[in-house]
Amino acid sequence: MFRIRFRAQLGFLGVVLTSILAPAPAAAGDHEFNTSRNAGSFGVSLSDAQFRAAGLGQGTFVGRYMYEMDFALTPSSEPLAREFAGTIDFTSPFGGPGLTMAVTGTIRLSPNDNLIVIERGVAEVVGGTRRFEGAAGGGVFSLVGELDDSGTAGFLQFNMEAIVTLPERSR
Repeated sequence: MFRIRFRAQLGFLGVVLTSILAPAPAAAGDHEFNTSRNAGSFGVSLSDAQFRAAGLGQGTFVGRYMYEMDFALTPSSEPLAREFAGTIDFTSPFGGPGLTMAVTGTIRLSPNDNLIVIERGVAEVVGGTRRFEGAAGGGVFSLVGELDDSGTAGFLQFNMEAIVTLPERSR
């Protein structure tokens, strides 16, 4: 009868469990990136022409993330609106990989509802670290922010629908 030593059994079991539980790198190709569960806070300064926001969320393909938005605002031909251009940085809350998207669009104030709204902003992948290094792609996003009593800050939710393409990795 063939007998395997106990320590060898534990070592083999450890290798099997590690290979099953270790996060695998994302495969090359197109991946849907949708954010639907997130929350954050924002501040807007018309005198500095800046919109900044930060928060936490969870999305397909990236899992849990922290985000930071930084938009420069410029005048628009529409009343109660500003054009914006800037970035959204998505990072792992545990110091993991990050993804940066350049964004543009129009942000509008809805004074009757005390909201700021982005209905269809455009996003394009411009950078990434670790598994997102060399990533490309883009999509659209929307945002609704409820202004607090100050009229310059509040809480927001946003939704991103994008395709992120990861490059082939040499092994």
